[in-house]
Amino acid sequence: MSTASTIRAARAFKRADYGYGDEQTWGPVTDPRDPRYEPTQDDEDATEAEQAMRDCEETLGRAQRALDGWQIDAAIDLMAEAARDLLAVAEAMKEAR
Repeated sequence: MSTASTIRAARAFKRADYGYGDEQTWGPVTDPRDPRYEPTQDDEDATEAEQAMRDCEETLGRAQRALDGWQIDAAIDLMAEAARDLLAVAEAMKEAR
């Protein structure tokens, strides 16, 4: 997207929320859908947590397939792995706060 297109998209986005007027009165950009939005550390933390949850879901999917194949020990190991990984990310995020 060109710079001009980005500016037009940002203005249209803000007009939808605030109406026409002085763009300086619109306040800070806090909506991630706004093209002018710049991620903060909180966004990066949330992205890391979401990735950890997706990884956990993938591991749990493998555990489900192991259960479907009656591989109980493998399923238990995979479920424990998913729980450990998710807990590690949660603890790291907690310490970062």
